Amino acid sequence: MAYLYGKKFVGPITDLILQLRDELYNQPYEEVDWNKARHLCLKVTDCSYKFFHVIFINSLDHQFLDGLAFAACMSL
Repeated sequence: MAYLYGKKFVGPITDLILQLRDELYNQPYEEVDWNKARHLCLKVTDCSYKFFHVIFINSLDHQFLDGLAFAACMSL
């Protein structure tokens, strides 16, 4: 499972996947802003503290490392 996550494996988009996306998301899946949605969850299930500096560093880290990984893959 970790190997697939590390490789950012994406399976085929079937009719079942499309139906699940329609049922689970309250807006069209293609319009979800995943950078904003990363920090959203129910108050009941949120067990972490949301300090501004932690959110800021995590956002920079996410954007920087994805760009760095992409550049490394392109140089191979």
